[in-house]
Amino acid sequence: ERKLSQLLTTGADIAVIAPDILPTILAIPTIKKIVRPYQTGDLDAATLIYICTNDKTVNNQICNDARDTQLINDCSNRHNSTFYSESIIKLDDITVAISSNPTSPIKTKAFKEKLLTLKKNNQL
Repeated sequence: ERKLSQLLTTGADIAVIAPDILPTILAIPTIKKIVRPYQTGDLDAATLIYICTNDKTVNNQICNDARDTQLINDCSNRHNSTFYSESIIKLDDITVAISSNPTSPIKTKAFKEKLLTLKKNNQL
């Protein structure tokens, strides 16, 4: 969901393919929802691919099916990724991108939450 919220602001054509899709995602009218398991060929029109399953077999299949020209972020295995998403915060007229490249997503999240708390308490 976090990755989708950032993508939605770009106006990109977004498709989610999964046998089970969260109700919050189903409720977003601009996202194409394909409620079934991944199939070879699903990536044909994709430029940017987020792999967000807990199934290593499916994740590996997606990585194998992807072309060299497609960008992949495998959320379960950073070594399969060709790009990493930053955590982005908008603070009035300033936008901050935070990344651990991706050695520690937990630290990145904690830093983002600290910045948001400082902003909320007017300390930033």
